[in-house]
Amino acid sequence: MRVWLTALLLTVFLAHPVHGAVTDTIQASDFESSGISQAEAARFLNQATFGATLESIEQLRADGYRNWIRKQWGKRPSSHLAYLDALGLPENQVWQLWRMGAWFTLAVTAEDQLRQRVAWALSQIWVISDESGYLHGRTRAMAHYYDLLLQQSAGNYRQLMEDITLNPLMGVYLSMFQNQRANPDTGILPDENYAREIMQLFSIGLVELNPDGTPVLDINGQPVPTYGQDDIKALARVFTGWTRNGWDNGDGICAWWEFLYHGDDEGLLPMEPCEVTSPSVSASYNFHDTDAKVLFSSVNFPAGQDARQDLAMALDVLFNHPNVGPFIGKQLIQRLVTSNPSPAYVARVAAVFDDNGQGVRGDLAAVVEAILLDDEARNGHLAQPNQFGKLREPLLRQTHLWRALGGVPQRYDDYQDGNPEGVFGQAPLRAPSVFNFYRPDYSPDGPLQAAGLLAPEFQILGSATATSTANRFWYLTLYNQGQWLGKPADDLNWQTGVALDLAPLAPLAADVNTLLDRLDLVLLSGQMSAGMRSILAGYLNTLPYTEAGIPDGYSRVLEAVYLIITSPEYAVQR
Repeated sequence: MRVWLTALLLTVFLAHPVHGAVTDTIQASDFESSGISQAEAARFLNQATFGATLESIEQLRADGYRNWIRKQWGKRPSSHLAYLDALGLPENQVWQLWRMGAWFTLAVTAEDQLRQRVAWALSQIWVISDESGYLHGRTRAMAHYYDLLLQQSAGNYRQLMEDITLNPLMGVYLSMFQNQRANPDTGILPDENYAREIMQLFSIGLVELNPDGTPVLDINGQPVPTYGQDDIKALARVFTGWTRNGWDNGDGICAWWEFLYHGDDEGLLPMEPCEVTSPSVSASYNFHDTDAKVLFSSVNFPAGQDARQDLAMALDVLFNHPNVGPFIGKQLIQRLVTSNPSPAYVARVAAVFDDNGQGVRGDLAAVVEAILLDDEARNGHLAQPNQFGKLREPLLRQTHLWRALGGVPQRYDDYQDGNPEGVFGQAPLRAPSVFNFYRPDYSPDGPLQAAGLLAPEFQILGSATATSTANRFWYLTLYNQGQWLGKPADDLNWQTGVALDLAPLAPLAADVNTLLDRLDLVLLSGQMSAGMRSILAGYLNTLPYTEAGIPDGYSRVLEAVYLIITSPEYAVQR
């Protein structure tokens, strides 16, 4: 009963306004001239990072929004692959467990928080998964793939499209690797998988969009498709002829049957085309379709183009399609700010995608800045309380807890969590399919769907994950009493090995309201409702501040943190 009540509370809470403690409003035109309150700084950081901390709140207030963003873009990307390599493990012992440790450690501790946060959003658009058998054994290559997202999080979307298209892990995951031209003698036809998904998921979507992200309708009021089966077939022919990097042994003959394995660099180098390089070599070794092609009924690919020419032309066509700005922009808004951005918000972001103000299309740094500094991002919780916000991803709840309360690894050398999908229903680069953990257009049955509102993250909220998530946070908080009862490190929070630093909060617990003020700021961005505060204060005041064998205030702190982190008010990021 408690599980379903929790789910119901989350649904009702997202669909109804909350009147919290935040009353300050910062207009878009005044970002650099108005003072930024602690609460607003915390709100911003919970959109732009893996969780606000007291230190980061004060840094943001000192820098200002825009300067903070640009300082973040100036920081060197923290490499997941470099982190793995620094472990010094033999190649056959670099397991996905260590990649998860790298992800959590950098999410919690890296200085380039904005890059890390945007890369996490991009990884849910450009999905690959180590649930795939081949990818599961390629830990370093998986980390390298994530690094590509980090590097281009402030780069250009066109370059990101090319980097990922030619990445061998994406090539294997969506069947572009060793995709070959049609062969009537053997019955082979070009594989259509990547051609379909780069259009459907990575660039233009299924239907034509207006600049504000709303669908274009035909005379019958129906959405207009962006592409058809003929376009999939044509694009599949474009994506033929690519294999592993370094296939040419000097004889110009592509050993097409070779597996991807290529020593320590496996999966780290972009795919190369397998094409005839010598007149003395049979044309049967050319696996790229060089015949003419037509895309979208009007874009003509001339005969005789090689694989690189066809690929560049196709990516240019997709990149310049007017859908890309609103289609990708809306998904980034959903991952960072709110599940239901207004059409006007989407249109403003799409306009920046189309032109960053200097004539450049696809500038992701400018797009992310536009998303975070938009008036709707900064004031939507006040202007649209009935529909603004998003259900916090459970992984972000865990990283936020560790960041806000100074989590320190005790059992392992890093922030370890090898099986987050078993608890939360999601894990970095471990989605069950190319469609991510949840769809951007998902709306759960009930009040949200009736109101026409989206809530993608609710797709992984069920009886199992609601229970396991609450249990995980019990381990991360209340179970950590082992920290001062002398339990050995191996027994301390056996699931993650991370202990919270309660010393800064314990003195505040002498006055329950002072403690709640601090936790309200760093966890709830100053938005705790009066009703919630009253209930928490009433309960916490029943707990003694001083207890035998336990440091003063620790019980109050842990109980408060657990109740907040598992509450509906915290679960919804506003």
